[in-house]
Amino acid sequence: VYYCPSYITGVCSSQMELAGDASPVELTIQECAFFQGIEVGEACPKGDGDLVNYVCYDIDGVGTMVDGETCLECLPPPEVMETPPPSPTPSETPTVSPSQLPTPKPTPCVCEPDTLTASWLCGSTVYYCPSYITGVCSSQMEFGDAASPVELTAEDCIVFQQLEIGESCPTGNGELVNYVCYDIDGVGTMVDGETCLECYPPPTSSPTEEPTAGPTVSPTKGPTPSPTKAPTEPPTKAPTPAPTDAPSSSPTLPQAITSPPTASPSSSPTECPDTPCNVDLNGSPGEESCDSCVPLIIIRDSYCGTTWDKWCAAFYAKCCAHADCPNKDELISDVDEFVCPTDLAQVPTPYPQPIGSQDS
Repeated sequence: VYYCPSYITGVCSSQMELAGDASPVELTIQECAFFQGIEVGEACPKGDGDLVNYVCYDIDGVGTMVDGETCLECLPPPEVMETPPPSPTPSETPTVSPSQLPTPKPTPCVCEPDTLTASWLCGSTVYYCPSYITGVCSSQMEFGDAASPVELTAEDCIVFQQLEIGESCPTGNGELVNYVCYDIDGVGTMVDGETCLECYPPPTSSPTEEPTAGPTVSPTKGPTPSPTKAPTEPPTKAPTPAPTDAPSSSPTLPQAITSPPTASPSSSPTECPDTPCNVDLNGSPGEESCDSCVPLIIIRDSYCGTTWDKWCAAFYAKCCAHADCPNKDELISDVDEFVCPTDLAQVPTPYPQPIGSQDS
């Protein structure tokens, strides 16, 4: 079992049981960053087998062990506080009076847990990982002689993250002088083994783009050389009066003026030009005929009002008293069984009679 002492104080007890209760091995910050990129089943960087499981810890030290299939909650082992045995001959008084303020324990300069080492100064050359950061700490660049840092591949970055201060760099150009840990905003902490120095990436030297030219002034075109003479027509002299709110109960009709009959009528009435003896009345519908018998026939058969067919002409030839049809025999040959009414002017009664019109 490998663990990061800068992150947790105790390892998950369930994970320790699977390892045979052997003591866990501490990792450096750089090694921790490399281990965090390994998946279950992949080869461990220490060369002692594949990754079997790993544990994720919350802020309270409670962990979840993951083996690729299941998740198991586990707790760190309880801390055992050993009480030293009392002295057989205690002194009567303390040998040294306690100091008013104890000497603080020096804090080693290390990277924070939420940072990642991404640039290194080997000899006088600065190397960095372009996949992690976009700019190198300006303070680190001042220590180097080269004007530009050297990019590393992803594989080289993993090797550099395992270096400690004073170790030989894999590039063969000296020992590691310092390295910088960067947070998510690009702010770095430069570590040289003794001190920590906060530093920032150099500002981007991007020149300002040239300003765009001023907008082209579009002058207004001149007026039309031949404008319209009159845009609208003159109004109506006598507009239509506004309608009344409510119509009258019944419209007033002009009284028909009846001219008195002539004292000396004409010798003979005006002859009707229609020929009801013929089919279709010379192309006119029956309702427009001037013959006095035609309307009486239409009352009995409304179809004759729109189409004056052979039956209508036969009815006229057989039943109208003033009819003088030269083709009478030919017309009534197909309607011999037809019986003329006694009074042609009488409106026929429908049979059967409508409900309500019969005597109760």
